Amino acid sequence: MIKKTFFLIGFLFIVIFSKAQVSKDAFYDSYNVLMLSLGDENWVQADSIAFRLADESAQVDSLAYAHKVLNYICIYTTAALMNNDSLSQEEALVKVKKFIGADIVMPAHPAIKNCFTNCTHFCEDRSNTLFSCVNNSDGTQIFSFEYVKMKKKINDKQFDEKLAGKMVILSGKLIDIQTGGLTFPHFVLEIVDGEYEIMQ
Repeated sequence: MIKKTFFLIGFLFIVIFSKAQVSKDAFYDSYNVLMLSLGDENWVQADSIAFRLADESAQVDSLAYAHKVLNYICIYTTAALMNNDSLSQEEALVKVKKFIGADIVMPAHPAIKNCFTNCTHFCEDRSNTLFSCVNNSDGTQIFSFEYVKMKKKINDKQFDEKLAGKMVILSGKLIDIQTGGLTFPHFVLEIVDGEYEIMQ
């Protein structure tokens, strides 16, 4: 599922670049390589490209949305490296702390009640919050627990009526990131001012 969700984000990028007034061929070519690296779970290559593109897009107004996507991908690839024991929890946390305070756009996930693998559901122990457990493509590794406190109030019933069964992209401002887990080290993301977009 994660391969499909990043492909959907990639499709949004195509729309954005088609409206840009300046040529970004090199950037777009690198982004395509990034998508392939994510699909192949080549975490070292994906991580290197993601951090470079995040830096490059930071100062370009027409890449503001792309920058938010890349902020998230940097966290995602760092989580993968941490889970593979390529980084310690301490090293991984130092690497991503710079994204605290940044706006991020997460990949699309299916909104499914009582689901915990690459999906989003209403968080019953927190008010007005959606939760995603993000894994690798086959669900054998845990990369992050993501708590998104929504800007507009939402409850369990509204989740069922508006989102359940649909592909949903969440976005918001990252206000904290911590590590958790011993056997399956992962990030815990706290996000506020959350918004959702339903994939058509």
